[in-house]
Amino acid sequence: AVSRLARTEVKVALSGAGGDELFGGYQRYRGDEMAKSWKRIPGFLRNQILLHLLRRMPNRGDTTVGDKVRLAQKFLEPLDLPSDRRYLAWNSFFDVRLKKELLCRATPRDSFDAALPYFSQVSGRPFVDQAMFVDLKTYLPGDPLFLADRMTMGNSLEGRVPFVDRKLMEVAYRISVDQKLRDGVTKLIIRKALAGRVPPSILERPKRGFGTPTDLWLRGPWKPLAEILLSPEALKKTGYFQAEAVQRLMAQHQSGSRDFSQHLWAILVFQIWHALYIEGNGSPEPRPDLAGRGYPGWASSTT
Repeated sequence: AVSRLARTEVKVALSGAGGDELFGGYQRYRGDEMAKSWKRIPGFLRNQILLHLLRRMPNRGDTTVGDKVRLAQKFLEPLDLPSDRRYLAWNSFFDVRLKKELLCRATPRDSFDAALPYFSQVSGRPFVDQAMFVDLKTYLPGDPLFLADRMTMGNSLEGRVPFVDRKLMEVAYRISVDQKLRDGVTKLIIRKALAGRVPPSILERPKRGFGTPTDLWLRGPWKPLAEILLSPEALKKTGYFQAEAVQRLMAQHQSGSRDFSQHLWAILVFQIWHALYIEGNGSPEPRPDLAGRGYPGWASSTT
């Protein structure tokens, strides 16, 4: 939608993708320092009392309190893990406990295997640098750059990403962590460089994500599709997920007591992929028997 709107005015657009991963723009880069303070609290207080209470509290993502509860739980759950696994857990929707509940059988590989080797490549650097390097190798090409490329091309808009210029990336890699992140201020060196050029209302405003309202979609226009593809029958057919566990997440999400939108979205997309490429023949068009199962928007939704 943004690319489509931009194309009505311009032919070329600049994206800030890469700025966070190179200059410490994400609050999660502060997590390792914060973890040291929280780990001073005895483990039984954190895990048996505080976490237990957080798991029982409403955590809807569309309310301020609910979002804080969700983030607090996400921060505390993996606190006792090593730094590298803890960071990956903070960036994962499914924790170990939930995976065991949802999966029908144990997976042969650790889900962190793809990212862990990158930590060892920069093990001599401060942990914040390690985390940014991992994001550069995994998250940045797999999400922001991928989406920006597809969405701009799809709307005949030329997208440019100046932050990932090779020479600029090499300079950023040589800048010390305390010049990027200090006293809770992110992208510090960029803020200093732009002082006087960009209004304070821009430089000092809180960071805002650019997500999609998946939680609302799953309780609204996408609910019929979710009910079909996450039904016990559909889940038993693919054989990967425990139907009762998924139905429990669905029920809690639909009631509004918990926000499991990202978990349900991931399973839903997997079910769509499985229907198209494992059950089907790899065609982007859905099989007729799926298209006719009560959800008329299936074709437009999946393509």
